[in-house]
Amino acid sequence: MKDKKCIFISCGTNDLKIIDLVMKKDWTDELGGGFKINKFYCFEPLENFNTWANKFDNKYDVEVEFINKAIWDENTTLQFYESENHFSSTLCSDKHTGSPKPKYKVEAIDFSEWLKNNVSEDDLVICDMDIECSEYKVLPHLIENETIKLIDYLIIEWHKTKCGNWYDEPSKKMERELTKYVTVLDHNKIGIGG
Repeated sequence: MKDKKCIFISCGTNDLKIIDLVMKKDWTDELGGGFKINKFYCFEPLENFNTWANKFDNKYDVEVEFINKAIWDENTTLQFYESENHFSSTLCSDKHTGSPKPKYKVEAIDFSEWLKNNVSEDDLVICDMDIECSEYKVLPHLIENETIKLIDYLIIEWHKTKCGNWYDEPSKKMERELTKYVTVLDHNKIGIGG
């Protein structure tokens, strides 16, 4: 792993606290250690994300790129539902928690296409996904396009029954079979979740 370029992709970065959590974490138990993160991509569609990004004090030896967009299964513009505390904001109109209300439109990118253009099979790619129900739209798209193979470790927070009819039988099956394609770690159990 020491010879590979290590890329960390945060999908649902929110207020940037994840950067400190990731950079300070000892990854030996989960990934065996022996690597250094070279590039950190942060995706977040919240309107105030750029304000946080502009105030970010990079105290780490890592290049950080902030992308004020949602990840999705196509390039489009979508309705964004913001929660009062912003931590449960979502693209999912059926989400049962956090009382999300329609606020504004956001730009969404085809995450599969983005992966093809920004990482390679030679990279060590760690992707953290806390995207408030959108995992049930994005992950099947990555599997279908085989770009899931560009991710070595997927750290995920499943939102399951919070997602209304977005969490259906095909979603449950995909969740069970995801380990065929990528090593899956639990976002909260490894200590980088809320």
